[in-house]
Amino acid sequence: MDQDNVSVLRAIVEYVEKSDCILEVKVMKAIGCSDLIALQKEMAGDVKFRSVWIFPTENEVGVTIVRVDFGGNVPYSVATEAQLKKICLLAQSLAHVTYAPQLAERHYTRFSSSMNWNFWLIGNRATRLGNVPPPGQFSERTLNRRKTLAAYQHLASSAEWFSIADSSVYIVCGERDSGKLTELVHYMLGSCCESERSCRTICVLQEEVEVLATVGRICEERDETVGSTIGYKLTINAQVGEMNNIVFCTAQTLIMSLVIKTFDKVVPELTHLIVDCSDQRPAGMSLLFSLVKKIMSQNEAIKLVLLCTKEEVQSWANFFEGAPVMRLPYNVPTENNQPNSPCGATLYHLDKILMTICTHGVIQSLKANLPKLGANPYLMARKSLQAMDWCPEASNNRCLQLMLNAHKAYTTDGGADRWSLLCQMYHKLYNPYVVDQKLVVDIVAHICKRFASGNVLVVLPDYSDVLECLVWLRRSALDRHNIKFVVYHRLVTEDEFKDSVVYPEEQSKPNPGKRFCVMLLAGASLLELIPSLNHIHYVVDTGLKVHHSGDYAKGICIDRSCLATARTCRLLMWLAQRKCFMLYGKDRLKSDEASKPLPIKAVSNVTPPETILTALLCRTDFSTSTIEYLGATLFGARPASVGASLQLLHQIGAIERPLTVPTSLGQLLSHLDVGIHLGKALLYSILFRCVDPMLTIIAALKVGNPFVEPLDEQSEKEIVQLKHSLHSRTYSDCMVLLRLYHQWSQCKYTQTDGSMVSNYRLKIGAMEAISNARVEIMSMLRVLGIVKCSRENNIDSLNTNSTKWAIVKCCLAAGFYPQLAIADYEKHLLTTNCGSEGFKPHRLSVVQIDSLPAKWVIYGRKLDHQLNVAKEQSVQAQLLENTVITDWTVLLVCGIDRFDTLANGNMQLREGRNIADREPGTVQFIIDRKYTFQLPYDYYRAVSFIRRRLGQLFEHFSRNLLKTLKREETDRLVNYIGDILHQEDVSSMMACTLNDTRPKLKNPLAMGASWNFTMDMFDRM
Repeated sequence: MDQDNVSVLRAIVEYVEKSDCILEVKVMKAIGCSDLIALQKEMAGDVKFRSVWIFPTENEVGVTIVRVDFGGNVPYSVATEAQLKKICLLAQSLAHVTYAPQLAERHYTRFSSSMNWNFWLIGNRATRLGNVPPPGQFSERTLNRRKTLAAYQHLASSAEWFSIADSSVYIVCGERDSGKLTELVHYMLGSCCESERSCRTICVLQEEVEVLATVGRICEERDETVGSTIGYKLTINAQVGEMNNIVFCTAQTLIMSLVIKTFDKVVPELTHLIVDCSDQRPAGMSLLFSLVKKIMSQNEAIKLVLLCTKEEVQSWANFFEGAPVMRLPYNVPTENNQPNSPCGATLYHLDKILMTICTHGVIQSLKANLPKLGANPYLMARKSLQAMDWCPEASNNRCLQLMLNAHKAYTTDGGADRWSLLCQMYHKLYNPYVVDQKLVVDIVAHICKRFASGNVLVVLPDYSDVLECLVWLRRSALDRHNIKFVVYHRLVTEDEFKDSVVYPEEQSKPNPGKRFCVMLLAGASLLELIPSLNHIHYVVDTGLKVHHSGDYAKGICIDRSCLATARTCRLLMWLAQRKCFMLYGKDRLKSDEASKPLPIKAVSNVTPPETILTALLCRTDFSTSTIEYLGATLFGARPASVGASLQLLHQIGAIERPLTVPTSLGQLLSHLDVGIHLGKALLYSILFRCVDPMLTIIAALKVGNPFVEPLDEQSEKEIVQLKHSLHSRTYSDCMVLLRLYHQWSQCKYTQTDGSMVSNYRLKIGAMEAISNARVEIMSMLRVLGIVKCSRENNIDSLNTNSTKWAIVKCCLAAGFYPQLAIADYEKHLLTTNCGSEGFKPHRLSVVQIDSLPAKWVIYGRKLDHQLNVAKEQSVQAQLLENTVITDWTVLLVCGIDRFDTLANGNMQLREGRNIADREPGTVQFIIDRKYTFQLPYDYYRAVSFIRRRLGQLFEHFSRNLLKTLKREETDRLVNYIGDILHQEDVSSMMACTLNDTRPKLKNPLAMGASWNFTMDMFDRM
């Protein structure tokens, strides 16, 4: 033993113990094992060092001294003690069994994949190369409509097209109404047909609804069925065949297809690759284009076509240096309604709408009384006194002059100041960051009563706003026999696209009496869902977009990120052929400054772990380091930005170091595509046989908050009370979502869900979206071969423990880890990293510091304060989707599945005198090198046994999904864990049971124009 090494290390340990700001110190020197054990024994005998530990550094020379969280002496009930004694006996009987990872099978994952492109490999190569597209059968009406598009007119003079067609990469730039995508597809098919050339093209879009809408529109125009010449392939569903010349898919589908090695056989067959980059920058599509370059290197004949708008064209031109650019002109207005107007349409801003259209009672009162109030110096008071009587200086009094000027402005006909003040008063009464549905209905009613028939486009922020507007319009006094409603948003189901008519103006065929088609659109980014954008006669623009952070400060979106940009507003103005109604002031159109988000604080640019994992799955060249590979694959990704994600992936067992190769768990998480934490929780629920409640929780978290954002303190209190009535002493936001969905599904089944949505202050359509997300995730489990149907139906066996909340919560903890916080009751905060980071539970969470039954909280995500504030006024980030767990949940399931610690359960005992003397007593141990606890030695052995066996079982499960479920050991271990956690929940006074109310809704619910609360006679009209 080297005394010098021990003394130096002891001094460093004492320094770390005294310095609260130091969390970790690495000593880059080889330290002997005897020196390390000697120091550990000294530290074990001193209470002040219980939160300081020393370990050998992983994959490097030296040791690491860390500060850890002290979990304390773990309490346990009598029932738990009895279970632990049984486990100790079981551990003794299996002491001879050792764990040896199956290296030969480690990276072989036994599950199916939906990313199958073998339909293009049917037949011999000569036959496939002769697959010439058939001529399109265009009707006269379709041709007349296409001729009005800028893209059709530009491609008709094909000189420019032929001049750039020889380039391997070329860019087509045009606005959303130019028809660039559909016309380019028509042109390519027609060109290949005339020259009798084979055409095998993949067209990549961003959203699944865009794929469905575009494929349906093109096939309708060509008078073909979907799946003949043109098909589509989504994550789960597809309509493809060997005769397809063009297949549409999403970017995620193409990326996941490239992970499957069989796609390499399809690459030589491709002739073109079309990628829609509208509203996207190169940095946001770095992984896709790295893989596209790989495809092009395998087949030099492939032509890459990028579609973008004028705003992004320069960045893409810089990214692909030398690539020719085809610039499409703006569409010519189809109606010359206002020749002298810059946009050719009559414009109605908010002030004019309030003065001429709005029917709000308060606004009507303001219009009548505003000139008489406040600024009128001649208004009579008591004893016939006027404001002038209090100004002896008369004309020399500055205050009097201001009053006279204001009164003169208000009494002048058409005074702009009067209208401006009316807008200010309106925004005082109605939140400018929330859609005023009544005003939208007033405008639509005004259009339908006063103007000629046509198509009306209403642009709203999100799907819930669209469906709420649909409800308001149905309940209004409009003549519904003259109006056809069409709904467009990202959650419209595939069946609704198949059943709906493509072009709004053609919807008059089965309903000849329809005079107006009102199209409700969620977000300007989905504008291309709407066919014939150059035939939009009226536009109603709310000027808002979806606010992703979900944090409102008493009804005000403080960073203005929910305001649409001036460019988007001008685009919608351009689309209106006759009239455009804008629910905002004229200053919004002057520049983006009025709607530009306020300066936000600098945040670290961390690459999402899901992106890192997918990039690693696509890796084929191991000649460079992982950091260099990721830097080259994810353009602009710095080492610091990927380091944290790599560490997280390693910690949850998704990758194996030092080669950073994805494990079978990593492959499963990537295919599930619900996020690494939600995906891992879902896999644990399969192993623990509680799939159904976990499916609901994951679907709800994926869709987002189902409650309406509170606009004042009273609304906030009401939502908190509703949540507390739902969690029922489980202290879990996830339980709130679970019970909310169970109650709603029962109401939906009995057609009484409308009242529940109103009483529980839910967003309209949110619960249907959760139900459809459940169906989608369940379909993915069927595709992967996890859930079986028909004769091999295993759904009941996968839900054996669905009524045991302790087991469901255990799966949440195992999946969400390391998102774990510990309560600091003195500071009234939730902390991590030994108190160096402090958080507060979200104000709408049922988990609050002053009512915690246990000190451990797992959370789904953090919501940071976005705006720059002074350091002395620093605001803690808020934790959302919280669940309280006991010490035993942390002991048994947190951090067990890290691949390189499966042999010891990611658990380490501190070397001390009592162990050496074979007098165990109470021992101190650490979990995941972060949390230290104390237990009697025998119970420590029981915990160690459970962690080791469960971690090894889960690793085996990720490689052999259904085979592992059939092992008797699996159910026995799950039952032991469930019994312990159940008893500890009971002793902590937490509720631990679920009602067996498995939802009866098995099929996707309508989210389009046929959506409704209940199927009553009014909705059937």
